[in-house]
Amino acid sequence: KKPLAEQLINYELGYEFKTFFYSLGVNFYLMNYKDQLIPTGEKNSVGYDIMTNVPESFRRGVEITQAFKYNDFFRWDLSLTLSQNKIINFSTWAYHYDKDWNETYQEIVLGDTDIAYSPSIIGSQKLIFTPFENFNISYIGKYVGSQYFDNTSSEDRMIDAYFIQDVKLDYKFNIKTIGEIELKFMVNNIFDEKYVNNAYGGIWYEQG
Repeated sequence: KKPLAEQLINYELGYEFKTFFYSLGVNFYLMNYKDQLIPTGEKNSVGYDIMTNVPESFRRGVEITQAFKYNDFFRWDLSLTLSQNKIINFSTWAYHYDKDWNETYQEIVLGDTDIAYSPSIIGSQKLIFTPFENFNISYIGKYVGSQYFDNTSSEDRMIDAYFIQDVKLDYKFNIKTIGEIELKFMVNNIFDEKYVNNAYGGIWYEQG
C-alpha cells in the first residue's frame, strides 16, 4: 500500500530573555497531523522500519533552554523538553490463531495511544570550561525518558529511560596558507552506562 502524504499544521509561541551572564528561552508548540507517517515497531526483511499512516495525531509540549555564563572561562547550558505525542483513536491489526491454528487478520481498537519512539521527557546539560582562548573542555549529559517502540502503549514494549555522559575537547587555530583548523577529541559514555536506545517487535495472538 502506497503511503499517503503527511499534512501538518504547526503552532508555536516562544519567549527569550538574554543578558551577558544569563539567557532563558521557552517555546510552546502544537503539531496537529493528518496521515502522519509513523513506525509500527516492526522491521522488514532487510532491517528497515516499517511505517504506516495514522489518520489523526499530535505532538505538543514545551522546550526550555537556559544558559549561565559566569565569566569567560565557564558556561553552563541546560535544556528540557516535556511533550505529549499521541495517536487519536488508534487501531492496529494482528493475526489471531485459534486452537486449530486457523488464521484470521483482525482489527484491535486501542483508543488514544503514544507514538512510537517519542519519549515525553528529554533533557541535556553541558558544562563548558575555557582554560585559554579557542580551547574548550565540555562535560555533556543527556537524559532520555522511557518510550514505547510500537504504538500500543504496552509496557511490555517499552524502552527504559537512560542517562549518559560524555566529555569533549576542541581546539581551533589558524594557519595562514590553509585557514581555520579545528581539532576535536571525544569520549562517549564515560561511565560505561548500560542502556538500550532501540528495539523492535510485532504482535500476534494465540487462542486469545
